This record gives sequence, C-alpha cells and structure tokens, in this order.
Amino acid sequence: MLATEKAASALYQVKTGIKPANNRFGFFTYLRTAADIADYVTKAFTTQGSHDREAFYVANGFKSYKQILADHQDEIENSTRTSIKGLKINDSVTAYDICAIAGVYELMHGMALNEDDPKHPFAILKSEIGGVYSDNITDDPRFYNYSLEKESDENFEKTQFSRPVNKALYDDFLRQDIITQVKQLPAHLFVRTSNRSTYVYRGVYFVNSLIENNRSFELINANFVTGFSMPNKKDDSELIRKFKSDRRAFFAKFYSKDDKSIIGDRKLTEIDDFDHALIAQANQSVNNMGYDDLKDLLHDYIEDQILFQKIGDVGEKFVYDFEVERVKAFAPQLINAIHKPKDSNGYDLDSFQQIGKNIRNVQIEVKTTTNKDPYNAFFMSKNEYQTMCDNPSTYWLYRVFDINANDPRCFALRDSVREKIDHQPTDFACSLKR
Repeated sequence: MLATEKAASALYQVKTGIKPANNRFGFFTYLRTAADIADYVTKAFTTQGSHDREAFYVANGFKSYKQILADHQDEIENSTRTSIKGLKINDSVTAYDICAIAGVYELMHGMALNEDDPKHPFAILKSEIGGVYSDNITDDPRFYNYSLEKESDENFEKTQFSRPVNKALYDDFLRQDIITQVKQLPAHLFVRTSNRSTYVYRGVYFVNSLIENNRSFELINANFVTGFSMPNKKDDSELIRKFKSDRRAFFAKFYSKDDKSIIGDRKLTEIDDFDHALIAQANQSVNNMGYDDLKDLLHDYIEDQILFQKIGDVGEKFVYDFEVERVKAFAPQLINAIHKPKDSNGYDLDSFQQIGKNIRNVQIEVKTTTNKDPYNAFFMSKNEYQTMCDNPSTYWLYRVFDINANDPRCFALRDSVREKIDHQPTDFACSLKR
C-alpha cells in the first residue's frame, strides 16, 4: 500500500508539479496503519482536488480510494472498537475506530448518524482543532461549537439538510420541550489537535443552541447538565442568561413565521396505538439526566405563554387541514362550514361527523405539544371542561404531539371523552376575606 501510494503521488508530482504534503488528505508519508488508510479514504471525497487526484491515479493504473479501502475490509470488520459502549472520557481512538463505531466509512466532515438500533440512535462528531472548519472548544469547557460549513443557506431555510446527522440534530433541537428542555439525541464527540494525532473521546454532548447566524451548533456537555444544581445558580448566572437568551431568540424567530410557512408540506397523521415502552424509556432518560434542576432556572413564564399560544395555533391549523380532508370524503359541500368559533364557546373547531346516512355537528378541542409523549399532561380551562361535560356525544378531543417533527401525529378521542381522561384541579381562585 505504501509503495503504491508513494509511486502514485510521485508520478502525480511529475505530471502536475504539485508536491505531496504530509498534512493533507492522507498522502503516503503518514499512512502507517489501517486507521490511517481509513482516514485517507474518508477524506478523499471532500474536495475537487481529491477527485482530480483520484481520477489521475486510476487513469495511470493505480487503485481508486474505494479499492484501497476494500483491500482492508477484513481489518474494518474485525475492529476492536465496534460499539460506543465501554468508551471512557479521554480514551484515545483512531479515525478508523470512529468509522467502525459509527458504521460509516465515509465520514463526511466527521459527522455520522448511527441508527442500527432505532430506540437508541446516536450521532458521531469527529473534529480537528485548528482544522479547515471552525470547530472549537470554547472558553468554557462545558461547551463546544460545531460548524455546519457544508450546509447552504437554502438548506437552513427549508430545514432540508444534505447530511442526515445535521437534520437529526436540528430536528431534535426543534423538538425540545420549552419547559423540560428535553434533548433525546446524544452526540458523541471525538477531537484531535492535528491530523497526525489520535482522537480523544470527549463524551456526550447535546445541541444547546444555534449560533453564528444558525451556521453552527453550540453543544453542551452532558456532565454539565446532569451535575447542574441550584447551589450553582450564582456562579452560572451568565451561563443561564445566555442559555435563555439563545433559546428565546431561536423560538421567537421560528414561531414568528406565519402558520403556513411553519406547517409547509407537513400533514397530521392520526394514530390508534403508541409504544408505551418507548414513552417510559424516554421519561426515564429525562429523569436520569437531571433536567429538573434546570427547569426552574430556565423558565420565563411570559415567554412560555406566548410560545404555548403559538404552538396551540399551529396545532389547530394542522387539525383544521386534517378535518377538511376527512369531511371531504363524505360531505365535500360542508368543508367551507368547518370553522373556528368564538373563544367563549369552550372548544376550538366546529366540524361534522357521518353516522349512517346522517351528518351531525361535532365540537373539537385541540391540545398541542412539542413533546414526543402524547400522554404528557395538558391543561383545560373551566369553560373547556364544562363544554366537554355538557356535550358527551358530540365533543371530540385531538391530542396533537411532536408538532415540530416532519410527521406530527395525533390521538383523536371521538366519543365519551370525559371517561377517557384523568383530571385534577391545579389552581385556586382566591380573594381577600371581607
């Protein structure tokens, strides 16, 4: 391998005048192990110069990059590092190990999404300090900035990313519940100081905010989140302020758009069943990660109320579109009569139901959340609750959840709603005694 690469690059220098460098794109001078070869191949698809050099190699009888990697497939399959489990902070790993862990041998810009186990997906972030991209450890070691240099402005505008891992992290950030700050997708970070050094495992991070005009992820170390407690409030006051400010700016921008642009081409899907085991697992992970410590510090109740109202409006628009399609199937002449009544009526939407050959009016209440768990508690006003009790046969409730996902879903309760929900009073109306 080394002899072949040396001969190919020497010929390349004769023909092009470009001298091989030992610090760029895997030239032969630092190819010593299977890890180096894997690193060489994974980086071979990042620039036009790399493509041109490969074309030159092949045209002159040398092997392509993919052929080189194929020659070492046995080594790849027999890697000692094939799982993220067992890795410890500050463990040294090779680029080849990281490729094996991710299950991806063409790690473009060091990012991969491992979805072998749908219940436990994770992201791999491979970064080089001082490299081509502006990834860096910040002054505060709890944070790390990860650049999305190769995503265009149009990709961000449409939230249609070219890299699956970017899309997954971005969507996961959007789905964070305003109150609980839930972050489900762990990003395992590997960092090195130069292309001659091995990578060091930094541990699990989560997307904290979008920075640099939404062109970089600011990642927060999981140890900080888990270890955060009330006594640190004074010491971390500036950090808390920044956290709240970043989140406020992002959601203000996202929810300031009109409902149509937020909804886009997405449609609401009604489901009849849900994996309760997944819900329990998600809830357990939230509890284990210590977000209760952050919850009170990160609250802005006025901001929350504004955002909840906007989230509710978007949910109602999803349900309206859903009802138009549903009613169109049996009474297309009535779709223009589907409408939002006065707020004082105690429900959100007037619609219709077909029973045999008859059609009757129904009253629909919509309860929406960004949370992935439809069983997450919601609030009803006294007026809404009384309307539900007064109209047992015509009152429906749509529980819309995971609203920021590409496939927002809902449970629809269409009969005896009162009997299908648990309720308990949470507030008291008080006045001074006379």
